[in-house]
Amino acid sequence: MNRKIGVSVVCMLPWCLGRYGLNRSATLAYDAGFQGLQILPMRGWDHLTFSGISSEKIISFELAWNCGPLGSAIIRSSHAFSLKVLRYFKLGALTEALPSPNENRPLITDWFLFGNCDATERRAELMFHHFQKTSMFITHDVIHAGVVEMHPELDLEVGIYANYPYGLVWDTEHVIRSGRHGQPPVTDDWEKLLDEVGHNIRLIHVKDPVNPKMLEALAKKTTCPVIFETRPPLGKIFKPPMRHVQKRALEWLTSRRNFLGYFFD
Repeated sequence: MNRKIGVSVVCMLPWCLGRYGLNRSATLAYDAGFQGLQILPMRGWDHLTFSGISSEKIISFELAWNCGPLGSAIIRSSHAFSLKVLRYFKLGALTEALPSPNENRPLITDWFLFGNCDATERRAELMFHHFQKTSMFITHDVIHAGVVEMHPELDLEVGIYANYPYGLVWDTEHVIRSGRHGQPPVTDDWEKLLDEVGHNIRLIHVKDPVNPKMLEALAKKTTCPVIFETRPPLGKIFKPPMRHVQKRALEWLTSRRNFLGYFFD
């Protein structure tokens, strides 16, 4: 089967950051056996970043998860940390006493990866300029014209997904998880959902870990590109001796590529 298997630039942290981060990411990805990239408007990228890469290497692109100033990120992340502590010590009843954070605020991870919104939006405009005609634009809402990623926060009926005009992204995690605000999962029977919307899937996101049975079914019922999309195990990569950091990153990427190849090559 001649399908592209790519990887998100987020998997190449921290090499994906900075002006030359896209080229560094492409080198790592192709050395690991991937056949393309999914990109986001990463911190430090500019017009030279995009002009120095072939559009053939970009399978898909999406907007930043979130962005904003560091102060806002500290407030939101502090709230999330406090919730985890209270739940860990089985003091969940006290969570109602915490002030509700503004969910438009970025997390520390968002701030680290993307930075302030003005700069992030400029990088997003450059992405559109360079790749809109050749690569898939992924959206997480039905406001933007793009391939929509199914997730419980959208709270859409299966029939809408099945007939969505721009096609769908099937994310191996998002189709089965519950919503962040109590919404039910997209489905409680992913095999039935795949039968109903499989004809409209344009891209597959594979998280780690993943159900191998789901990958087997996706391999049989789709022909679209696949993107490996998960945060790298930085604790395992960045350990002494530090001279082997990049080698360990490449070994991890190669292992993930080989795993996906078992199903999709």
